[in-house]
Parts: sequence; structure tokens; C-alpha cells
Amino acid sequence: MELTRTTLELLRDEAYVLLCREAIVGHFGSKNRENAPGYAIEPKPRLSNGLPPAGAEAALYSRLAQVERLEAWIQGRLRAELSAHLEGTHPAFQGGLRLGQALGEWEFCVRQVLPDTLAEFARELRGLRQLAADPHRRGGLATAPEFVLLRRIAARVEEQQLQIARIAADIAEQAQEIGVGGVLPPLLPDFRRLIWVDWLAVVPAGQLVSEVTRIEGELRHFLNHEHADLLARFERSRGACGTLQERILTEYWNRLRAYAQSHYVEEKEVDAVLGSLSARYEPEIARREEARLLPFATT
Repeated sequence: MELTRTTLELLRDEAYVLLCREAIVGHFGSKNRENAPGYAIEPKPRLSNGLPPAGAEAALYSRLAQVERLEAWIQGRLRAELSAHLEGTHPAFQGGLRLGQALGEWEFCVRQVLPDTLAEFARELRGLRQLAADPHRRGGLATAPEFVLLRRIAARVEEQQLQIARIAADIAEQAQEIGVGGVLPPLLPDFRRLIWVDWLAVVPAGQLVSEVTRIEGELRHFLNHEHADLLARFERSRGACGTLQERILTEYWNRLRAYAQSHYVEEKEVDAVLGSLSARYEPEIARREEARLLPFATT
């Protein structure tokens, strides 16, 4: 799949704007090209100056601000264009996207779904403990509404944990396919399952109270303390996936950037280039800024 015409034009204009930055920063005399936000590219040809004397710093800073505004806009659009191109052409980039989606599913289950179920499980354990501790209500424990509800919630916890485990296995498989490490999400505790609830129905009341009290405490400790730490560790997995995508994009972009500076630019004066780029992009930038301000506009 070839690059679109829009992408090629943006690469050309980025080459010009980076060379404008280099010319302006170099004109200050106190900075060289390596101190500017550069990309280790030797531009050919360079732009001729046509800039004010080095002492006229206000004019130079004005041009530099113009360059930064154009650069941010052009590179924002280029990032979107190149990401879309890699989504359709680059197997590792595509694998990284699938990996990111799987990580998102894991996070949704662990952050949004599982805590509510575990909190409900803990509440019902407390209800069962109170039931077992009441000598007048111990009879027929296995058929008590509290116990029936606890079994139903335990089955839901079990299913959710199995689903999370399946997603984690999918993440591991995809990570292996594209050869990226550090993306596996942290392991969850092994929460009590349905068979444990059924076991509670046949143990003596004293043992049931002790066991339920212990497990309820473990659940509440996980929800109040361990859950946040687990999600914080998960962010490292997401970061590793993002690093992979960014590395692929950056390497590809730098190759295109070097080619554009070697083949797409002509000898021109800085002010002529800035005038042309401003005419092309400033209306878009102004419209976007105006749209952002519209919700806060007053009449």
C-alpha cells in the first residue's frame, strides 16, 4: 500500500518546517543544530537565510514561534496518517494494535466488572456468617436464601476469573507472535470458587464462621489495597505495548523524514517557506482553535 498524496505533502512540508527551525536556531549564534529538537538527519539542500540580523531577537523569536505552531500541526496530522498506513501494512504494528485491544479488555474486566462482583461476594459472605452464628437460624443452611445467592455470586466470580485468564493467555500468545516482552498483565489472586461454597454447606458452623470471616477479610483487603496496586502494575504492561507501537512508528517516520529532506525540498528563503506554509495551514489551525473555544463562547 503506497503512501497517500496527503501524507507525501505533509512529509514535504515537515521537511521544510524542520529546516526553517534549524536556520532560525542557528542564526541566534548561541545554539547549534544539535541543541534544537532535531532528528539526526543531514538536510540537503539547506534553506538560505534571508533573516534579520542576529541582534534582532524579537523578529527571530516571532519566526520561531510560527515554526513551532506549524510544526506541531503538521506533525500531529502526519502521526495520524502514518499510523493509519502502518495499521494496514506493518504486521508487527498490527499485532501491537491487537495486543492493545486485548490489554484494554483485561483492564475493563479487572477495573470495572470484577470489583463489583467481589464486593457483592464479600457482602453475602458476611450475611452467611451472621446466619451461621445465629443458633436459631442454622438449620437448613444449604437451602437458605443467603446460601443460594452466595452460590450464584460465586459462580459469577468464577466465570469472570476464567474470562480474565483467557484474555491473559491471548495476550501472552500475541506477545510471543510479535516478539515483545514486558506486556503480560499481573496475575490475579485465586479467588474462592463454587466448589468452596458447596464445601461450606457441610462443615460445622464454627468452622464455617472462621473460614468465611477469613475469606471475607481477604476479599476486602484486595479491594481496598491490592486492587489499586495491581492496576498500577498493569500500566507497565500497557506502557510496554505503547513503546512497541511508538518505536515502529518513529523508525518508519525517521526513514521517510530523511528521504523527504533529501528529495522533496528546494533552495528557498526561510520567510518564503514560512509564508507558503502559513497560507496552507493557518486557516485549518484557526478553525480548529475556534471549534475548541465554541462551547465556552458567550453571546
